[in-house]
Amino acid sequence: MSGRYRIIIATEEAVVGPILQVTFSQLYPTAYVSVVPTGLEALMLYDQTGADLVLATENIGIIDSLELTRVLRDQNLDLPLIILSGNCAQALVADKAGVSLFLCCPHVLDKLKLALPQLLTP
Repeated sequence: MSGRYRIIIATEEAVVGPILQVTFSQLYPTAYVSVVPTGLEALMLYDQTGADLVLATENIGIIDSLELTRVLRDQNLDLPLIILSGNCAQALVADKAGVSLFLCCPHVLDKLKLALPQLLTP
């Protein structure tokens, strides 16, 4: 898998960000992977640089993952948007918000790796 993708990861979880950054870097060595702690920072970064994929965990500040999905979906219908959550009950709400992929614990990394080739196309 290759490609010079721009990937934004929004998570305020100290362990999750580096794990996801390493995962994306291993799968897509030439990708630009940015990790930001809030939904607001993810929006600002998207406005500055754009992105080929945005991934967010559930609690990322005032602009949470669902609101981030809604705002980005309004700007770009084709942008792959992923939410990682420990609350599986949010799947329907996330789907209505326009998320491309909702992953609920456990085994999110395995599920993410399987889904990425369909979401990030050359």
